[in-house]
Amino acid sequence: MRIYAVNSKLPGQCIRYSKYTEEKRKTNILNYIQQNNTISTLECRSINGCSKYIALKDLRTLLDEQKIVRLGYRANAQYGLKTREE
Repeated sequence: MRIYAVNSKLPGQCIRYSKYTEEKRKTNILNYIQQNNTISTLECRSINGCSKYIALKDLRTLLDEQKIVRLGYRANAQYGLKTREE
């Protein structure tokens, strides 16, 4: 699913907020964590070219799928891969 916004300067034109599908964004996040151990929301936004809200949604989905864990709270939260002990 792609998210679009209406461009008020050009009627009928849309601006795409994310250049990747949800599955591709989640794959990018998991690959980034494997290489760097953790990821922040800001890093997630930069690698996927998406908004803060899409980044948070993707991270929340990965948390619900139990593929990652949250380390820290609120603005300082980092996310890492879930290990067997957790």
